Amino acid sequence: MKEASVFKKILINNGINISLLWIAPIAVSIVTIGVYNAYNDTLDISIILFCLTIFNMIQYPLRQIPYAIASVIEIIVSLGRIEVRL
Repeated sequence: MKEASVFKKILINNGINISLLWIAPIAVSIVTIGVYNAYNDTLDISIILFCLTIFNMIQYPLRQIPYAIASVIEIIVSLGRIEVRL
């Protein structure tokens, strides 16, 4: 039963992480446009569309960062295991 509870915690943690991963770019867009609006008097549609375009362009690379970090950690662990065997 202990393994099942640990597995359940892992699944819940993964679900929260994936949800935050997909919600974060939208939240950053909203906050950035809100802050820009708070500090500037005018907010043109061209500025909003430009910001949304930039955020959409960097969304995919930002979403890949956790996977890249996990891959680097796996490589380091694998190299350590290979070094022990040799």
